[in-house]
Amino acid sequence: MAAPTAFANVGVLATRDYAFSIDIPAFGTIYDSENYFMSAGKYCKVQRTDSTWWNASFRVVDYDTLVPLSDWVQIGQGETKLVYTNTSGTTQSIRFELSAVAPLDIQVEGYFKFGEF
Repeated sequence: MAAPTAFANVGVLATRDYAFSIDIPAFGTIYDSENYFMSAGKYCKVQRTDSTWWNASFRVVDYDTLVPLSDWVQIGQGETKLVYTNTSGTTQSIRFELSAVAPLDIQVEGYFKFGEF
């Protein structure tokens, strides 16, 4: 597995948005390369701002082991949905897994929105 290209510390009392632009392969799955340190008590929403009409599914996984921490959440063009809430009581190192059922590669863009619950 490749080393992370960057990391983001989503610390206590921080509410932050992180822009993304990711190409999902046809009928495939891809992992975002960013590493987010998500403190306990944080939630993450995904906001899509692209013009792709295909739905994409998002979930949060452990950064190192790729073990899913949330269920898949299908998000369409222009939608914002809650993907994960860290109720573990500890800081977690996470990344996003994206998937689409489309006959061609699609590019999705938007924001990973972290906040307090």
